[in-house]
Amino acid sequence: MLAVPGDGALEGTVWVLPLNGVRRVAEHRGARRRSRIARIRKQRGLTQQGLAIRAHVSKSLLSKVECGQKPASPALVAACARALGVSVSELLGQPYAEELRRDRMDALIQPIREALENWDIPLDWQTAPRPAALIWTNVRRAREQRRQAQYTDMVRDLPVLIDESVQAVHTSTGEDQRLAYECLAETFRCVFTVAWKLGFLDLATVALDRLAWTAPHADEPGLAAMYAYLRTQTTMSSGRYDVGLRVVDRALRDLDGQESRRPAGIEAMRGMLHLRAATIAGRMTPDTRPQHCSWSRASNSL
Repeated sequence: MLAVPGDGALEGTVWVLPLNGVRRVAEHRGARRRSRIARIRKQRGLTQQGLAIRAHVSKSLLSKVECGQKPASPALVAACARALGVSVSELLGQPYAEELRRDRMDALIQPIREALENWDIPLDWQTAPRPAALIWTNVRRAREQRRQAQYTDMVRDLPVLIDESVQAVHTSTGEDQRLAYECLAETFRCVFTVAWKLGFLDLATVALDRLAWTAPHADEPGLAAMYAYLRTQTTMSSGRYDVGLRVVDRALRDLDGQESRRPAGIEAMRGMLHLRAATIAGRMTPDTRPQHCSWSRASNSL
């Protein structure tokens, strides 16, 4: 017989089990840790190789841990937690707390799902929406919250920003309308980020589709390039490296000769696309890596 402390939500409880029961408890805990590492890794859009590099562990060891061939040592759990940006306790297992967090996040995400249902239809509002310049002020704040990973505050504002930007698109003309489209595109970009980071991959896909539709109307080349960059994130996650490289190639060719209201942003975007292409190419075998793409020619000239 052996006394075993409780796990997760049962912390503080002591179970008195026969030795074979202790083995089953240990195996259950180990399986939960492995599944959490794999699940959160996939939510972050990382391959095993990507997580191994971030955590400074070997891919072989990580693969064996996720497959159950080796136990997850405390050092490995701590390294993976740092690389994934979560607490060690989340990887060790607190299932009831995790379900509670998920329920709360679902409640915040649901209004975004509803808002994304309309991206192109004007509605009968009793009052006119704010001018696009005022909406842009709130969009810039949401964009900064995205950069700082302040997702809870950002998520609460996104449904209203989507609705108001859609209405502004249909009630304005000229530069005001163009700016309203840009507000809408940036808002969809924020939705993609929070949905992808939190594991709502279906919502991220919808947001990406909305961004693809909106970006051309905003008449800002950087937004179309941003769409391409985000799309490569999904192609990497699914292992379609060939598609990802061609998405980058097309985006870089489309940027050639384009004038932007924010030239520095275009150059930064161009650099991000080249880096993303290099990352994708590094995951491909030499026989599947194309040599004729724009990114490849530019890299070879450096």
